[in-house]
Amino acid sequence: MFDLVGNPLADTLFQRQFTTINPDTLSAIGGDIIDADTAASGPFYMQAKSTDEQNPRVYELWVEREGRYEFKEMMPGRYTIELFRDEDGNGRFSPGRAFPFRPAERYYVVPDTIEIRSRWPSDGEDILLPR
Repeated sequence: MFDLVGNPLADTLFQRQFTTINPDTLSAIGGDIIDADTAASGPFYMQAKSTDEQNPRVYELWVEREGRYEFKEMMPGRYTIELFRDEDGNGRFSPGRAFPFRPAERYYVVPDTIEIRSRWPSDGEDILLPR
């Protein structure tokens, strides 16, 4: 095989492995997100991280305002949820600074681990973001 200008390609065989899964294997985590600070604004950035160290999975979600959230098409397992409210609207967590003083955006880790099973979504996982 040759590239567009006639150079021979390296003598290497490329292989890519993939697997397929039945959609009935997947599940979801959902609930309502509420902010204790009624004056705060901005979207919520959420991550659901699996606790399986051998096969880690991370699902990300942006929620525009307080209310319903749902992580869809997740593999079964145990998950922790972390979130922050992007009050400055820059799309990433702002840790704050000392001079001039600017507080960090509120970051929260849900204390409970959530276990989901195939075709058995975990709904009602409500989250209250503290002040």
